[in-house]
Amino acid sequence: LPTRERTAAWGQNNPTLCCVCGASSESRDHLFLHCSLSENIWRTVLHRFGRQRLFYDWSEMVAWISLNSGQFSLTLKTLVAQTVIFYIWKERNARLHNSIISSPIVVFKRIDRSVRDSILARSTRKNFRGLLSQWFTFE
Repeated sequence: LPTRERTAAWGQNNPTLCCVCGASSESRDHLFLHCSLSENIWRTVLHRFGRQRLFYDWSEMVAWISLNSGQFSLTLKTLVAQTVIFYIWKERNARLHNSIISSPIVVFKRIDRSVRDSILARSTRKNFRGLLSQWFTFE
């Protein structure tokens, strides 16, 4: 995705500070994992998986998704991670292009609704059976 840091590396003369928090350069890891908005969202999301610690970097997140722990389906972890990334990017763009700001709680509620809807829409598929109960395990 064209984060500010990445577009600057392409030679575009744009600011590189994160347009969400303004605290750091807007890299992939910062925007999706370490920005104050992202950390708040991930804390809530990871609580649903019984995990307290946030991800150190992108590769740790990918490793967590890929880890077949038994309690949580790879399908659920992949779906949730993709949904979180999508909604963080969507929030970032709403702030940057439209000056519309939503709180982390509101963004999480959108993520939660999207995850539920995705599971319910595919509930007859083998990989999606029982995912809703997994999603609510630590609610």
